[in-house]
Parts: sequence; structure tokens; C-alpha cells
Amino acid sequence: MNWLAISKVMLCTMFMCTANAANNLDDNAVELSASAYIPPYVFKDRHHGIEIDIIKHALEKAQLGPLTLHFLSNRRAEAQLRQGKISGAINIPKESGLEGYYSEPLLYFENVAISLAEHNFSIEQFSDLHGKSILAFQNAKNYLGPDYTKAITKALSYDEVVN
Repeated sequence: MNWLAISKVMLCTMFMCTANAANNLDDNAVELSASAYIPPYVFKDRHHGIEIDIIKHALEKAQLGPLTLHFLSNRRAEAQLRQGKISGAINIPKESGLEGYYSEPLLYFENVAISLAEHNFSIEQFSDLHGKSILAFQNAKNYLGPDYTKAITKALSYDEVVN
């Protein structure tokens, strides 16, 4: 496989909280959404992983809790935040347009384009995706910015999947 990093694209993992949700919950209770399975960051079956462990530790230090995790897709997490059903979400970027309180990044991810070596693709920037079939993570358009959004309009095919 040919692993090609797309430079200048770092996705920040954010803990995001809306004022509406904060007002609807017990004083110290924290209800967060997380993707169900993005190892080693989140393991749904064991309710831990690097991200979850960092958040649990931070909440403990701040004497907040109990923590309840809701394993949701990116779109569903955004909807639950807007409706005030959860107090926060992991992996919601400021570019999502949701009004709320964003933490500093917990982790940084480097998004990459991957193709079979036999195709000999050279992908150094988003415009190199023109004419290619693209499979991306859910809401990639919201996370990767306008250059990405523009590039995928010229893709041979485009689809997004839930982790």
C-alpha cells in the first residue's frame, strides 16, 4: 500500500460542550458522545481508550462526574448536542458550526490518503483527488476544510462511512 500524508491537515480531537446541554443535566454529571470504535483511542466494549482515559482523569481532577458515555456517529453526536441531550462530544471540530465551549485539543490525528501501490497515484494535495473514487470518514467535509470540499466535487465517486 502507498501511504501518503496530506500536509497541513491535522484533525483536533475536541471536547465540546454546549451551554444548553450543561443547563439540562445534574450539576456534576457529564454525558459525552464518542465514536464506538477507534482503537486505541476508544473501545466501546470496555469504556476506555486513550481519549476516554484522558477525559476521565481530567473530570476526576475537576471533581466532576459521573461520566456517562454515549457511542454515536459524528452526525448523531452533533444532533444530540443541538438538542441538549448530552453535555459534550469528543471529535467535534470548531468548524462544525456548533456553538459551545471547545477544549484545547486532546489528540492530533494526521489524515492520510491511501491507495494500492499498483495504481501509482501521486497525492500531495487535495486537488490530486480529482477523478478518484474516495471513501472518507463521516462528516469529513466539515473537518477537512474548503479545499477538500472543493476537491471531492470532482471525484469519480464519493462516500462517507461511520467508523
